[in-house]
Amino acid sequence: MMGAPARTGGSVASGAEDGVVRSVSPGRLEQLLRSLLPAGEQHGDVARVIALLLGGQPLPEGADGWRARLDWQRAIAEALKPLPGWRYVPGDS
Repeated sequence: MMGAPARTGGSVASGAEDGVVRSVSPGRLEQLLRSLLPAGEQHGDVARVIALLLGGQPLPEGADGWRARLDWQRAIAEALKPLPGWRYVPGDS
């Protein structure tokens, strides 16, 4: 399970999610994806996955939030690499 992230002003603190991002294990991510996606579905929204990993806590506003989102996307992409049948496909935005 993941530890609770530090909070600043109602959002996940931009420097504090390092430990949380590192805690995105392949097994935890696969479990989350299997519970999130209907049977037979082969793709999901990374923003929804991030929100679930954060337990509903918002990312910071502005540039800090964007950097945090990119960190989460990288962590998810890395965690998917060893999982057969899963891959991260970056979007356009």
